[in-house]
This record gives sequence, structure tokens and C-alpha cells, in this order.
Amino acid sequence: MSFNFLNPNLLWLLALALVPLLLHLFARTKPPVYEFSSVEFLRKIIRKTMRLKKPQDYLLLALRTLAVLALIGAFLRPLLFSQEKLSGLFQKKSLVAIVDASASMAYVEGAQTRFATACAETSELLSGLSARDQANIIWMKAEPESVFPDELASNLGYLKDQLRRASVTVERGSLDKSFALALELLAEAEGKKEICIVSDFQATAWEDFSPAVPEGVDLIHVRIGKREAGNRAIVDLSFEPSRPVVGEEIAVYAEIQNFSSEDVETTVFSEVGENRRSQNLSLPAGQRITTTFRHTVSSAGPTPIRISLTEDAFPADDQRMAVAEVRPYLRLAMIGEHDPDTARIWTRAAQALQWAVPEWVSPADLTTESVNGFDAVFWSGTPSEEALALFAAAGETLKFVLQPAPGDLPPSLFPDSTDSISVAKESSGDELYSISIADPDAELFELFRGDDHGDLDGLSGKDRLRLSNVPGGKSLLQFSDGSPALLEATPRRYLWLLPLSGEPGNFAGRVEFLPFFAEFLLSNRLTGVGVNQYIYEPGDPVLWEAPEPIGRDDLRLLGPDKEELEFQAAEGQQWMAQPFDRPGIFPWQLGDNPIGYSVVNFPPTESNLASLTREQTQDSASVAVEGGSEVRQLRDGIPLWPWLLAAAVCFFLLESGVTFWAARTP
Repeated sequence: MSFNFLNPNLLWLLALALVPLLLHLFARTKPPVYEFSSVEFLRKIIRKTMRLKKPQDYLLLALRTLAVLALIGAFLRPLLFSQEKLSGLFQKKSLVAIVDASASMAYVEGAQTRFATACAETSELLSGLSARDQANIIWMKAEPESVFPDELASNLGYLKDQLRRASVTVERGSLDKSFALALELLAEAEGKKEICIVSDFQATAWEDFSPAVPEGVDLIHVRIGKREAGNRAIVDLSFEPSRPVVGEEIAVYAEIQNFSSEDVETTVFSEVGENRRSQNLSLPAGQRITTTFRHTVSSAGPTPIRISLTEDAFPADDQRMAVAEVRPYLRLAMIGEHDPDTARIWTRAAQALQWAVPEWVSPADLTTESVNGFDAVFWSGTPSEEALALFAAAGETLKFVLQPAPGDLPPSLFPDSTDSISVAKESSGDELYSISIADPDAELFELFRGDDHGDLDGLSGKDRLRLSNVPGGKSLLQFSDGSPALLEATPRRYLWLLPLSGEPGNFAGRVEFLPFFAEFLLSNRLTGVGVNQYIYEPGDPVLWEAPEPIGRDDLRLLGPDKEELEFQAAEGQQWMAQPFDRPGIFPWQLGDNPIGYSVVNFPPTESNLASLTREQTQDSASVAVEGGSEVRQLRDGIPLWPWLLAAAVCFFLLESGVTFWAARTP
């Protein structure tokens, strides 16, 4: 804390504080003349003329001295600085204001948004600058922008006009990029350098932000909004399977979180294509709940999925979207390199299903493009390392089923195993191998928990394949001695160790085999967003890859309101659009038919509106304030002359009162 004077050249006036004392010492009243000889009258005259000997004279002296000092202080115009490091009186100032334009600033408090309040406080900051000062404004969003490119300027009126015209975004704010841009703008600036961050200081975004402030730069945090703001939001959306087929049921999972300190009632709406559902939901304070909707998809092609809530004071995060690639059927690749009988039984079972199409493929014809076009590959034999690399590159959306040939298995098939693994074929002779369910809780066997589709107890087989050692994973079916008959080695990577034949008593000859094979195809598929999904956040560059070569003139990109948007060619069959400034589902159309979608969702980190406290935002390198006017006081000082002038008036009034009282006192 420190003081300064706007009129230090008037300090000599402090000598006038001696005037009241001199008046009391030398300006005594001349005693009146009385024509009496009584000594008592003389004593009375002496008592009234000796003013400094009475207590009220000391009080009058003090009041008159204080009144003069207060009046002189008012002429000196003193200023009080509570933060000495920010005091910059008579110095040229270079100010960069970082205004938070991220999504959380759209929250409505009272009659306006936090962003509108931030713009008003920033305008107040600029009002405290003089004509010789320079400033600039940085909008903090996904890609920060400054009003004046690459420089500071003295045109404060233009900056204030931009503040009035500005609008909040639905983007995530980039703190590091904004602060780096501010330092870049101040690098060549003159005078006192300041960075003022005007933000709600959302805890999820700011709690780990600790910038390195260079020497000679003052950092000021201007807080906007309350510490707690009630909000509920859809923070995640997933569905399974990721690549459904026509007529299949799709499960949509929505995670909804209540960020407030009170329980909330709301309604959740689910929309898959033209199919709609709703649920009433009670959200406990501070809790996250997952709700499930089930829809049946009726047509092939990309199908939009939308989850929404009843609107609240912060509606931007009340919906979330995705797109499901609904396939007309599952494409299955059949490779009968070692045991064509088993491959033929697989093929006949797939042909019996209306939604599965088997295709015989030669290992030599496998390419990255062809593998990506299949939903599952059934291989009887031992694949090469090159083929396994293609399957690995296809990711977990591809289900790979291997009936290995006797001999050593490729090491890359089990990358986590340190031992070599070999396969031997065994025959039971006259008796059949007994097969049972190893994992009754597996999704694969859910259909058989009732009596409508048969019973898998008592399965058997004449031949089997036996591993030299089990490489881990999870057994789904097992032989009576515990060795696996169907092993899920890694997610969606299976070893089929029971050769199939049409002989009586064998598994393939039982009525349960077809529903088992169908469930094996449909179960344990990838959960989440589907393949070829393009999901972004506002402010992200948007890429989309066409399923086939398309000319620029034949392709259109539409916004949520059916307006046409600009885009350009990128690499290969990819197309690139500018960052979208709002959430929505953006269809790519060939003519009038959508052939793909880009989805832009609200950034979930912006949904928790709780702010840091003033103490949490302030450290040794920064100062936290509650508004632009407080910054002006810290920078320009608090003027004390009005208080001193008021004090002088009070002292003079008191002096008059005491004088009147003293005159009436006998």
C-alpha cells in the first residue's frame, strides 16, 4: 500500500496548518473597561482573556488545525494504491485484454450472459486509459484472435465498438495460445505492460493453468460470474453395435450429469432416424446417470442419432449427436485354406441368415481396402504375418475368427505371449468330445438362457484342436477336460478349435447351431461411435472422406438449417471444411441424397460452470479483482480528496458548534 499526490507542488500549503495555533496565541480579545473597583470583576476578565487555559480552547485548536490540514490535503489530491506493483501513475500503458469467449461464458446470469458482462468490464478497463496509451483485445476461443492483428493501437473507440458487437462462441477456449499471443503483442510495446484476463475462470479449464509471466508484465485476473452455476448436460453419447444392420436393435447410451448442488427433474429425448423415444429422469445433485434407449433401425445408410434434454439456462449442452452407419447386411470373408468342410458349414449358416452375405476369398487377394470392407473374416488355416498385419490395421471393428491348422502359430497372433504356441489335431474315436459353456454370463449365450432357441448343454464333437498352451484370453466354450473349444484370445479375435462336420451328434448338426452362429456374429461388436464417423467440436477443422471418388461439382455440404457451406478438396478422397461455429449434424450430399455426415458436438469440459474462487485465481505473479473499475483503482489509485474535503467541512462545522457552546458557557 502506498500514497501519491496529483499536486505535489502544493505541499508548501502544509505550513498553513500553523495558522490556527498562531491565532490562538496572539489574537486575544481586548478586555472591556468596567468602572468598578471590585476585584471579582477583574478576575472574571482575566479568566476570559486567557483562552489557552480553558479545555475548550484545546478542542477548538485541534478542530481548526484538522480542518485546515484536511482542506490542504484535498488541494494536494492524494491517491491510495493498495497494490504498489500495479501503480502506474503518469506512465504510458500497454494493455492486452484477453476476453474469454468460450462456451461457458454463454451462461445467463440475471439479465445477461457472462460474456456480455465480460465485454462491459473490458470496456471499463479501456475507459481508464489515456490518449497516449495503447491496447488490444484477444478473443479467447479454440483459435484465439486479436482485434488488431500483430500490434497494439491507440484507437480505443474502435475496441469498445468491437466489444459491443462481439458474440460468445460454443468453442473450448485455448488458454496457452491466448496467453502466448498476448505476450507476442507486448513484446515490442513501450511503457507499463499489462495483461488483463476477463473470464469466469471455469474450474475445469483454469485449475491447472499456471503461465510463466515475464519480468515487467503485470497479470490481472478479472473474475466474471458466480462460483456455482446450476447446470445439467449430456456429457457423452455412445451406441452399440457400431455398425448395425437393417432390422437390428440398436442400444443408445446417454450419460447425463447434474453439475448443480440440487436434485433436478428433466426429460430426455432420443431420436434415431425417424424413431423417437423419451424418458423422465431424476438427476441427484452432482451425480452422473447413464440412461439407455433401444431403437430398431429400418433402413440402410448413415442414420443420425440425437439425444436432447428439456432446455435450461445453459441450452448449448442440452443435446449430443452421432451417426450410425446402418448396413444392409454383414459381409463375411470365408477362407477355407486348411479345412474346407468347416468353411463350407460357416458359409451355409451365413447364407441361412437374411442379413449376412458370405464371400469366398483367396488369401492372395487380401488388401487393406478389401479387409476394411468386411465385418468378419473366418479363416480355416494358418494366416501369414502379412495377412495378420492387415487384420490388425483394420482395428477392432473387424471380427477375426481363426480355425488354425496343426503346427506352430505365428507369434504376432499372440503379441503378449512369450512362449511359442502350437496346435495339434485330436480325434475321440468312437466317443464324442463333450462340450459345455465356459462363461455363462457372456453376451453370446444370452439368447439361450430361455427355452425358445434350444439348449447348448450336451454339445459334442468328434474331432478337436488342442493348443500346446493357452495364451490367455477368455474361453467361451470348453471341452470336458477344460481345454478351450472357442477362445476369445483378444477382443474380437477368436480361435475356433472344434472342427465342424455334418455327422449326427456333431455341433453343426444340431438345431442350436444356426442361432448360435447368428448370435456369434451379432454379439460383442464395438460399442461407441461407428466406423467412418467424423465427430468434432466447434472450432475444429472438419475433414470427411468420401466412400468413393466424387467430383467437386456433385458434392454439397449443408448446415443444420439446410444452408450450403463452403469446402475444398484435401488429400485423396478427403474433403475439408472450415471450422463450424455451432453444434449440429452436417450432411454431405450427392445430389439430394446424404452419403455421409460430419457431427459437431458441444465440448463436454465446458458444461461444469463452477468457477475458481478469488483466492484460487490469485498468486504471487498475478492479482485477482472483481471488475474493471477495481482494476482502474489498482492502476490509477483511489482518489482521497473527496473524503478529505468532506472531513474539512465536518471539522469546520464542529468548530462552529464548539465556539457557540463556549460562548454560552458562563
